[in-house]
Amino acid sequence: MGAWSETGSFNVGGSTTIIGPTETVTNGLADITWNTVDAASSYELYLYFDTTGDVIQHFYNVDSTSWRFQPLQVGDYRVWVRSHYPDGSPASWSQALCFAVTNTAAFLSATPQSPLTPTFASTPTFQWTASAATAAFNLYLTDGMTVIYETDIPT
Repeated sequence: MGAWSETGSFNVGGSTTIIGPTETVTNGLADITWNTVDAASSYELYLYFDTTGDVIQHFYNVDSTSWRFQPLQVGDYRVWVRSHYPDGSPASWSQALCFAVTNTAAFLSATPQSPLTPTFASTPTFQWTASAATAAFNLYLTDGMTVIYETDIPT
């Protein structure tokens, strides 16, 4: 019997491939899409702002194969996606997708009214004020692991 070979590494499961955006983002709203990975229970996204060298957004437990980063400043970005399996183990990160934001839309901002301090309420009521021109809101909540993202909340 001979000696053991050199060690090697391998990855069981599929890797995530980012599909888009395929063009420059001209409205500040980057729609990221990626392929479905067999047996994946969720995905994790990581957005890096090359222009400043800052991590802009990092999302866990995303349950779809698309995500809208909004609003983004003018500049250059890189995004990575990886799948997570039902046992909690992550796959390898995708290759980075580089994209540029060349223009931003005139975004309307909302001003939070409540809750403004920590609360023990299990069903807090969120209130905010905004411009009369606002048609709808998006609400993003996270505790660092769980994401609640509600879109198109009417005014």
